[in-house]
Amino acid sequence: MLATLYLGIGTLILVCVNIALGSISALMNREWNWTTFWNGIIKGSIVTAAFAAVWFVGWLNKDLIAVEVDGQMVNLQMAVHLILAAGFAVYAKKVVVKLKELITKKAEEYKNLTPKNESDSTKTEDSNNTSEIRT
Repeated sequence: MLATLYLGIGTLILVCVNIALGSISALMNREWNWTTFWNGIIKGSIVTAAFAAVWFVGWLNKDLIAVEVDGQMVNLQMAVHLILAAGFAVYAKKVVVKLKELITKKAEEYKNLTPKNESDSTKTEDSNNTSEIRT
């Protein structure tokens, strides 16, 4: 029981970190969107509540075999545990990839270094560490 609880908490934390890292990247790229942010928060909250409810129903009815997972019949508690384990792996990979990208991405690569309202007549191009101003 505690293993599933810890797995669920860990998965929830990874989802939150994934949303935070995505938000940071969006802010740095000047692509922030409140709708996307709130959709992520709402989705994470609903999925968390659904997992908790399904696990609780499985706890109430431990002896009922209700779900088939890859040919193996399991009860709801075990099904939730298996899904959380898969979700943990998926979100752990997403978070690690986003962290790697955030750390390795050069500051010059972010869109926010050139303001969007800058006129098109003065653009800079970076090639081999030299800048050329086009007019």
